[in-house]
Amino acid sequence: GLRSVLTERGSFDVRQLKAKCSPVCPFESENYCMAGLLSQQDDYANQESMLETLIEKTGHICIFYRNSTVS
Repeated sequence: GLRSVLTERGSFDVRQLKAKCSPVCPFESENYCMAGLLSQQDDYANQESMLETLIEKTGHICIFYRNSTVS
């Protein structure tokens, strides 16, 4: 899974990394888990989701808004 993808991309030492932080990655850490490391890669971050692809395939426009509520 994640280990294979990051290893294929090269220049990542993932031997000591967790697969995923629970419940979320700490903001101050950049290389804390493999999922966080992968999500920081430009091509991965700019990849359209399956939902976006499906919506646009049907001729609609898909816009995601940031959640602006403060708790």
